[in-house]
Amino acid sequence: MNKNIIIIGVVVVLLVVGVWLSKAPVSRAPVAGELPLQGATGTTVQTGDTTDIINQDLQNITVEEPDFQSIDNDLNSL
Repeated sequence: MNKNIIIIGVVVVLLVVGVWLSKAPVSRAPVAGELPLQGATGTTVQTGDTTDIINQDLQNITVEEPDFQSIDNDLNSL
């Protein structure tokens, strides 16, 4: 009977938490094209084509060739 009380208690707690979370206010993220509130501060959302910026960032990424010889040496030493 002791296990039944614990199980019922856990279910009740989960139900209470679920109801509380469902009634919690939802934060609304700004949507592109909306005007910021008067007096609001923060960063400006970039609108428009950012393809050139993304391509420049991709070109700046460098990937080094793996050193397979040292990996082979390490594996052979095992």
